[in-house]
Amino acid sequence: MTVYSSQLNQDSDGNLTSSTRGDRGDGTTDWFLPVRILDTSALGLLKLEDAVHASGDAGVQILAVRKDVAAALAGTDGDYSPLSVDALGRLRITGAHLEDAAHTSGDAGVMALGVRNDALANLSGTDGDYTPLGVDAHGAQFVHIIPPDLAGHSPSNATSTAYEASRVVKASAGTLLRISGYNSGAAQFIQVHDKSSLPADGQVPVIILRVANNTNFDVDLGVYGRRNAVGITVCNSSTGPTKTIGAADCWFDILYQ
Repeated sequence: MTVYSSQLNQDSDGNLTSSTRGDRGDGTTDWFLPVRILDTSALGLLKLEDAVHASGDAGVQILAVRKDVAAALAGTDGDYSPLSVDALGRLRITGAHLEDAAHTSGDAGVMALGVRNDALANLSGTDGDYTPLGVDAHGAQFVHIIPPDLAGHSPSNATSTAYEASRVVKASAGTLLRISGYNSGAAQFIQVHDKSSLPADGQVPVIILRVANNTNFDVDLGVYGRRNAVGITVCNSSTGPTKTIGAADCWFDILYQ
């Protein structure tokens, strides 16, 4: 369309409008594109904050300047400036960092937002989709605790081959993960000592279990387990707070790292 002229008008409601006169392409002319400038209706350029979008709303396109290398686009601090985009049209924002880039003191960043998800439901379409962080009603982030790397750090077992009164599970620092076994004798205590060898009677254990006669016992110490700084030794005892070794009447199966 060849533009010949444009004019400002004011309608009966006092709204200022702009119209353009141009060539239709067939040798005739007409007025086109009446737009209400200071108006918040569907034909107006102004939109109210928080107003709902409607199909066909009129508006002004926001233009940006391609700047492959970030640089100032305004003369000085406080001047109006256009938006800046890269060669692919992506809006440049501050606080973005390259993957694996080293941290520097004073780096700017973008706040990471989470979605309250009380039911812990799926927040993305399918496997491989981007998804927001999930938080509970108190704003605490949901996490999935994964046990230690089972491929490279599989737990070990120390297992009896006959009834015994004690077993040195590990003669150095380690993590006790599970205590299980069978007591074939009278009711007694199962003790865990932070020792690299069987301690003398009278020593104080770090864990005490009371087991009934002729019964199985099984205690899971969770994902993180119980860390022993010196070693892991288990034994039976007729007394709880201190060691008094019993008969060879227990079968042990100890999971540890």
